[in-house]
Amino acid sequence: MRLAALRHQTGRFSLGKIGFALALVLVALPVVLATIYYVFLASPVFTSESRFVVRSTVEVLPLDLGSEISGKDGGKSIGGLGGGLGNLAGAADGLTGGSQTGMQDPFVVSSYMMSPEITNLLDRDGWLRRQFSSTAIDYWSRLDEHASQEELFAYWRRHVTAAVDRRSNTLQLRVRAYSPEAAQEIATRALGLAERMIAEITRRQREDTLALARAEVVGAEARYEKSSLKLQQLRRTTRIVEPAQETKAAVTTLLRLIYERIRARTELLTLERLAGNSAPGRAELLATISGLDAQIKEANGRLTGDSDGKSVLSAVASLEELELERRFAQGMLTVAANVFDRARREAEHRSSFLLVYLEPTQPAESREPNIWASIAFVAALAGIAWLFCVTAAAITLDQID
Repeated sequence: MRLAALRHQTGRFSLGKIGFALALVLVALPVVLATIYYVFLASPVFTSESRFVVRSTVEVLPLDLGSEISGKDGGKSIGGLGGGLGNLAGAADGLTGGSQTGMQDPFVVSSYMMSPEITNLLDRDGWLRRQFSSTAIDYWSRLDEHASQEELFAYWRRHVTAAVDRRSNTLQLRVRAYSPEAAQEIATRALGLAERMIAEITRRQREDTLALARAEVVGAEARYEKSSLKLQQLRRTTRIVEPAQETKAAVTTLLRLIYERIRARTELLTLERLAGNSAPGRAELLATISGLDAQIKEANGRLTGDSDGKSVLSAVASLEELELERRFAQGMLTVAANVFDRARREAEHRSSFLLVYLEPTQPAESREPNIWASIAFVAALAGIAWLFCVTAAAITLDQID
């Protein structure tokens, strides 16, 4: 009886009637609303485009101290140390001149363009917020004038793209706004902030490089004074040993480790200034620096005899050993002083800048929204929803029958 009554009631609602009703609600109504919005209400979107590259210039000065040091005194042992100091001179080339390639990387600027820092600077006086929250923009497109900084940044990411062309190593900036003037002005101000950021990074990189080079000079002076004092204290020891090969290997290793530590600390300071303590790769750099410090301590112990166990100089414990250490420290001091002087001179000529070969354009016409494509997209989604509901209704009616 109940099944018959249910069949009698559902007989008045055929699948065709249900499908028609669903079509009105799920397809016709959304399409009509979308047509009204995109044709009469949606604000036109204008896109300003700019293309540029990052360039760095630095005057690379020669630094060849190996021959000078090896030529002094004419000794075989000192000649070997001169080669090691020559290696440090070559390492100094990388410290003072080799870092310019990092500044040419447009990914630094791209990351900055898409960071909250740039929206905070552009909206320092509420200017950026006014460009996106004007009442001339339709209600569904404009930014709430009371939006938080996080909401403003999310809105920025939806309207601005900074894409890097890996083949040409250039960067393309695209800004979408609701008037040609606003799009061009936003792009122009963003480029200005990027130029300021590059200049600030260059300045801080110069300061970091000089500070690290100055610290190496101080360390070299302390080492030279220490070795001279030890030589005076052990001058009574007359036993002479020739540990040339072991000393040369230990010195070369120590110089390489010192150079790697300088380079790693420079990279860490630059990375922290760009992205803070949460920067990706910071933990790896800290681990690398810690490992290098341990290796330098161990290598220094092997060289000077300050560590326990077998070592080059502590094994021989002689006047020649201490004289060699003193001369090496003197050479290290010479190299460190010259590296510092070179870093200072190169810092005066170092500069990084944005080379803009396509200034921010002022769009003549709006290409968004694409009215018919948007309406077709809404119709497609509505059609899928309608098809799903009709299928479900057909299955339900079939089970009732």
